[in-house]
Amino acid sequence: MPPGETWADVLGPQAVDLALLAIFIGLALVGFFRKSTRLKYATLVFAVGYMGFFKSHLVSVVDIFGALDLSLPNTAATQQLMNAAVANGDGERDHSALIRTLELLAGGPR
Repeated sequence: MPPGETWADVLGPQAVDLALLAIFIGLALVGFFRKSTRLKYATLVFAVGYMGFFKSHLVSVVDIFGALDLSLPNTAATQQLMNAAVANGDGERDHSALIRTLELLAGGPR
């Protein structure tokens, strides 16, 4: 974390997501231990509805390692590659933006 930044600053914007994740984990555990088919279906609907449609990811691995001041192998190079992809107008693409950027760096056509 940067100097002066607290855990409340980091986790505050994610409070709703963390609360919904806690509810999901609670539903999953209660449904499993009570062997309730209805609760298992409710958990499935919640999981698909929330994680499948509302959120594509809650907290990425890079965010976790960044908060702990750790680094992942090759993270800096990948981040630079993604920054170049955004600069080339491919910021809205998925991982295909990285391939397109590598092709551009190798002298390929735009």
